[in-house]
Formats: sequence, structure tokens, C-alpha cells
Amino acid sequence: MSMADIATTIVSTNHEIVIEHIANLNAHGLNEALSDKYDYNELPKTKFLNLLNGVFSQLKSNGSVRLDVVPSICAGCQAGARVKLFICEKTKSFLAFAIDVNDQSEVTDIFSCNKFTIKHFPNYEDYVHISFDTDNNSFFLIKPLKGLPAGE
Repeated sequence: MSMADIATTIVSTNHEIVIEHIANLNAHGLNEALSDKYDYNELPKTKFLNLLNGVFSQLKSNGSVRLDVVPSICAGCQAGARVKLFICEKTKSFLAFAIDVNDQSEVTDIFSCNKFTIKHFPNYEDYVHISFDTDNNSFFLIKPLKGLPAGE
């Protein structure tokens, strides 16, 4: 049994598989796991994955092989939505994504979250947030602001 087979047997829903592919910096796996019928962060799947793969390539070029996944809650425009923080210790950077799913646990959207709780991310202010600019269809770096809510 290959490592991919083991990962597939441990991770059961499309939602969990997508989280694992992001954590593993695996754009190819995301391409297979995400449906073509949905837009992601207001972009067609291919465009979104090309941009995200650029971020993955940068992280990999700095020696990253996996991102830590930390749960959070949106404290902004989608207040209360579940957010996953994907933290790269090597580069002291992170991505924050809210991931929408339908009743079958199929991922229907992935979008960047810029305001979230930080209860499980105590050294948050030491990191750079890799965020998404919908207007320019690009990822960019922002230094986190102090005073985000600690959450529950």
C-alpha cells in the first residue's frame, strides 16, 4: 500500500482531503479533489490553483514540506465560519482559509480569511500572513495586526 493509499484511507471526506492537500503543499492533489463546477476565492478552479501553486512553490523552495493546520473562527465578514490556519514554521508565514462544504462534505469554496481568532496560534504576531487580493487576483504578504480576538 502506498503512502497516498494510506492517506486516503485515513482521510475520509472531500473536505478532509482538501485540507490535507493544502497542508502537504500539493496543488496536483487539490486539482483532483476540487470540482470544476465551483469557483474558489471568486476564481475558476484552474486560476485559483495556479496562484496557490505559486505560493506552494515559494514555500517549498524555502525547504517546507508540510504546513501545520490550526483551527480558527472567522471574526470578520463570515463571522463564525470555521477557518483553517496553515502555518509554515520555516518561513514564519501562514495562510488562513475558510472552506465551504455542502451536505455531502464536498468543498464548494475556499476563500482567504483576513480576520480570525488566534487562540491556538499564540505567537501569531511573529508571522507574515499570505493573504489573497480578490481585486488583483494575487496573493500578497501582510504583517499581522495586533489585537485580533483570542476566540473561544
